[in-house]
Amino acid sequence: MTTMSSNTLTNSTVTPLASAVPPTGDVWGNLATTLSVVAVVERAQQLSRKGKLPGFAKVNDTFSFAGFGEPFDYTVVARAAEGGLSFHAKMQQKLPIIFAVVIAVSVWPGSWLTDSMLRSYFESYNFSTWFTYAWYIPLTVVPLLWMIPRMLRKSRQAAYAHTCEQIETLRAALNP
Repeated sequence: MTTMSSNTLTNSTVTPLASAVPPTGDVWGNLATTLSVVAVVERAQQLSRKGKLPGFAKVNDTFSFAGFGEPFDYTVVARAAEGGLSFHAKMQQKLPIIFAVVIAVSVWPGSWLTDSMLRSYFESYNFSTWFTYAWYIPLTVVPLLWMIPRMLRKSRQAAYAHTCEQIETLRAALNP
């Protein structure tokens, strides 16, 4: 049975959550406590039953919960660490894969559809089909080079802010 030291949150999560910037690594927080890991998992499960710890699941000796991002969510896993718990986050892969597949299967049919519509609506549009592809594909793909990193960064920030809130909720439950 592992024991942990005092009930304090040790991380830079004291900063306002609106300006919360996630750390560069996958450790998103630490929670020090004198309770055993089993007791912490039980209290986390109680919070989950009350609807205050969404996505709760037991993982080996500890637990995980959801870190809601926008648009991509994270799974935050609590791991026993020296004197407490550390929280490690990883992006859930389902939605990014769906996003990539939708983009991939919509760009090429979109170029064919655009060429077809231009020929239907404008009789004077008699350029080669490859001419339409030459301007349509860069017009649709190049913005993704800016949009995707922004979406990933925004999701990470939102998930980090949510994780900080959940760690505070856990801390409060461990220190009644």
